[in-house]
Parts: sequence; C-alpha cells; structure tokens
Amino acid sequence: IIAQSIPSKDAEIFRLDMCLENSNTSAKVIAGQKSEYYENFYLSNCPQGITNVPAFSRLTFQNVYPQIDWVLYSKNGKMEYDFIVHPGGNPNQISIRYKHAGSVERNKEGNLNIVTRLGELVEGSPISFIAETGKSIKSNFSVTANQVKFLLENYDNTKTLVIDPTLQWSSYYGGTGADYGYGCSTDTSGN
Repeated sequence: IIAQSIPSKDAEIFRLDMCLENSNTSAKVIAGQKSEYYENFYLSNCPQGITNVPAFSRLTFQNVYPQIDWVLYSKNGKMEYDFIVHPGGNPNQISIRYKHAGSVERNKEGNLNIVTRLGELVEGSPISFIAETGKSIKSNFSVTANQVKFLLENYDNTKTLVIDPTLQWSSYYGGTGADYGYGCSTDTSGN
C-alpha cells in the first residue's frame, strides 16, 4: 500500500497483510472473470519483463479451510471478499490476522476498523446468508488483538453459507489531484 504527496517526490510505503491463519496454503486457485487488460512485471531477475499477463477480476481459493472457499473479487471498483461455507464446513475455523496493523477493533456500528500509520480501513459488518434461499443469518466480527473471526447465529449447516464483509472506505494511494510515478527502484533482495 503506497501513499504519495504530490508534487513532492517523497513517498511513504506501508504494507498491511491480511493472513488466513491455519489455512490450507496449497488451496487450488480458480481464475474467473478475465479482465480486458493485461499486467506487466519488471523484476531484477527478469529485466526484459514478463508482459501481457492476463488479469482477472475474480479469484476463488478452494478449500482454504475444509469445505470453505475464499473468493476475492472486484465490484463497482472496490476490492471485496467472501467466504463460501459449503455443507459440512465449520465457519469457526475462519481466522484472519492483520499483520502490521496498529490496531484492529470492532466499532459500535459493528464495522471493523483497521488502523495503520497511513490511515484507517473500514470493513462493513458482514452480511451473511444462505445461498440457496437468500435467508439472512445474523453475523458480526469477533476481534481479539489483530485476529478477526465471525460470530454467526445458528443456521442449517447442510446449506451453503455466504459471509460477505465489505471494504467501505480507505485513505490510501493518491488524492483528488493527479498521481504521478517518479521512479522505480529495488532493494538488495530484488523486490
């Protein structure tokens, strides 16, 4: 995550990791909704670049927890994610840790505030429902230190449950004016 002041050439960089604790690190990734544009990557070990890499607006990580998929997607220009808990899956296994956050708290509206030195991210209280019927399931965040879990009312676990938090606002990258890139450099590891 990068924030930059214009017209100054100074940039402040900050990294925030959203980690799924005790998850399947070998989850199968299914690409969906191919975008019309391509990405290009220029790395120190590949200076000629890796070009025309297809981009996708939806990725599904199957079985990040037993019978639970994690879906990342773009909706209305915003990044979102859902957990799809298939029949027999246990949503209590879902555990998210925000590494490098100053604090993670649930506010009085039930939203998740993720505070960093560059600003605050807000995730709306999760909307959870049964996929087959659309029946709403009461849900909220449970926060301990920088670890987040989901509190859910009892539901029929023979049905598919969708847990859908939403990123509501962030104060990252750029402002109301034009954004410019002034240069690119690598560290001693080639990043």
